[in-house]
Amino acid sequence: MEDFYRIIDMPTNMRELGVTPSEEQLQTMAHMCSLAAGGCKGSAKKLYEEDMLAIYRMAL
Repeated sequence: MEDFYRIIDMPTNMRELGVTPSEEQLQTMAHMCSLAAGGCKGSAKKLYEEDMLAIYRMAL
């Protein structure tokens, strides 16, 4: 998927978007995502706030 995004000149991470959130901001984003999802999201694999935070960290 990243290769396709690069071919069409789309960013593949937050830094390429010019976004460099602090750890505190990442935690806030994960918390807000968790609240919006009602605590967890997903059916095949349930994602909780800690999982969402890990995803945001990987997206840096």
